[in-house]
Amino acid sequence: MNAYWGRFFNLLSAVIGGGIAGYATIRAQNKSIDDQRKRGEKAEAALIHGFVQAIADELKSVWDRYNVEIGPHLKALEKNKAVIVFPVHQNYFVVFDSSASLIGRVPDKELRQRIISTYVEAKGFVDSLHHYEHLVGEYNVGEIDSASMLKFSQLVEYSQVLKETHCRLETKFKALQDSLQAYLD
Repeated sequence: MNAYWGRFFNLLSAVIGGGIAGYATIRAQNKSIDDQRKRGEKAEAALIHGFVQAIADELKSVWDRYNVEIGPHLKALEKNKAVIVFPVHQNYFVVFDSSASLIGRVPDKELRQRIISTYVEAKGFVDSLHHYEHLVGEYNVGEIDSASMLKFSQLVEYSQVLKETHCRLETKFKALQDSLQAYLD
């Protein structure tokens, strides 16, 4: 009977030891998984913060450059005057274009919407400048006749559209710049 109790206590010890070891293993795995999740969340937050900082830097650089020539000219454009041509040959939105997939990961919904809205407006504005350059090229090729006068009136009308677009873009840019700064702070 003594041997029976000896085997029983050995078995009980093994079960208890196995339970403790299993519990310790599960706790260690859970801690490891939790630590990995936290590292992943920190890495994600750093990635998104870096992306938002890059967007802020890109917009500031593009806006500063734009306001050297184009912005002031459009802002001061008088009614019934045509804008001078501003050739645009570069992709000024490198960060946005190469990292657009990160926009959906920005946790601030309003900021996401402002980034997209401002970039769509800016890209549309670049398209408008290309179109205007094309219109000017057509006007310069023609002779001075009623058709060329019509083309000139189209240039004047489109110049006002460019001015209005500039004003919308300026408003969107300022709102986005404030949102970006608030997020980064």
